Order: sequence, then C-alpha cells, then structure tokens
Amino acid sequence: CSATDENEDIASNKIFPITWTFDDGLDDLLNIDKLLDEIGGIKFRFFISPYLIEDKNRKNTKFLESRLKTKTSPLLSWDQIGYLVESGHILGLHGYDHTEFNFMNNDQIIKDFELSNELLKKRLSIKTKSFAFPFGRLDVKERLLENEKIIVSRKFFSRVYLSDNRLPTFGYKGIYNRRHAEFDNSISINILKGFIQKFKNLNLE
Repeated sequence: CSATDENEDIASNKIFPITWTFDDGLDDLLNIDKLLDEIGGIKFRFFISPYLIEDKNRKNTKFLESRLKTKTSPLLSWDQIGYLVESGHILGLHGYDHTEFNFMNNDQIIKDFELSNELLKKRLSIKTKSFAFPFGRLDVKERLLENEKIIVSRKFFSRVYLSDNRLPTFGYKGIYNRRHAEFDNSISINILKGFIQKFKNLNLE
C-alpha cells in the first residue's frame, strides 16, 4: 500500500501490508512510479542526498559510486524529483552527500542537516519531515532510542528511518526500521524489477 504516515504506522510492527520506500534517488523511480500507478495508484516514500542531485554530480558515475559505495545508475534531476512529489510521492532526506553517520560527530550531523534542508528549500521550496540514515545502520551499543545520533535526528525530523535487518520491524516515537530488501537479492524486489522491465519493453514497442 502507499507509504503514507498512517499506513506506515499501521504496518510498522507487522509483516503485511508492505509499504514502499527507496533510498538514493535513482532515476529508476520514474519507472517504478508508472508501474505502481498502473497497479493501483500506490505512492512511495523516497530519500535523496541533495548534494548528489546537483547537476555537476548526479551523472558523474565515479563520484556517485564513491559516495554510495556501490555501482549505480544515474540519479534523478531536481525537476524529476519535483514531478514525483507533485504526483503524490513523499520525499525525505538521506544525508547531504551520503556520508556514513557512524563516522560523524553531533556537530557534523547538525551541519549536515542544515545543509540538506537549505539545498532542498533552494531547489524545490519545500521542507520534509522524513530522514533515512545513509547505509541504514548505526553502530549502536546503548539502547537504540537512546543513541545520540537518533536523538539529534529527531530534533530535525519527526520521522527517522533505519534499514537494519539486525533489528525487528518497529515504529516507535518517530523511529522506523524498514525490513530492508536490496534490489540484488530480494525475491519480491526481483519480481518487481521484472515487471518494470516488461513495462519498459511495452513502452518501447
């Protein structure tokens, strides 16, 4: 179902229903948008790192792979992100330049949030209440909700997302753990990719 706040809150401690979220802002989201619209107008939540979306960076494959630490397709443009938001999808932030938060102190994290919000407002004139940690995981020794990085994040965003398969699915006090399925190894995601490829082929025909 659509990744609205209400639907996510209902689903946060259950296996079903599934809501869709996507990190990094790959341009494949335009195809996923068309597919999910065709099968029921389903909307997703997606997270971007604003600095990577800038024109000088978003098609620089070597730079993106150095930041994302994986091979990647081009990222969405600001105009395309604006289109997805206008279509009803929910935009969140994912770190200014996708730096791993485990390597940042609180002052650096605050600066990262300030730069992210500033660039998002400059490009799209909007603000978001959603944030997902780059790489999804935090090095947590204390209880998760007492982690300083979580506490700092909650001062800027009312909804904070992890993607950590070490943790049970949960949604508590604005902290959400997504049962994370990578594109490369999830059966359900591969089925979706198959539908997307079929959708592309139909468009080409």
